[in-house]
Amino acid sequence: MMLASQGHQPVEADDAHSGGLQARSQPPDLILLDVQMPAGGAPMLLKSLEGQPELAEIPIIFISGMPESKLKQWFPETPGRRCHSKPIDWKLMLQQIAELLAPR
Repeated sequence: MMLASQGHQPVEADDAHSGGLQARSQPPDLILLDVQMPAGGAPMLLKSLEGQPELAEIPIIFISGMPESKLKQWFPETPGRRCHSKPIDWKLMLQQIAELLAPR
């Protein structure tokens, strides 16, 4: 609801497998990725995306209940990637989304 209220059009996936299928059928502008989602979690989905040039550059925000320092060890931040620990700080999340969606 928060994303929709900010003008975004979120689409949900229940697991890493269906997330990969959705990304291939309708490439998103950005992915909010729960690290421990079912069916392989973030590592599986990330590997799938990186194996396809048309999807490899989609910005991603990794979300997890683990401490942000640990999360960044697993998924280092890059110009197209951010990490965000739970509970979600919506002000920070919306700032990260704006940064990643800004024209490069």
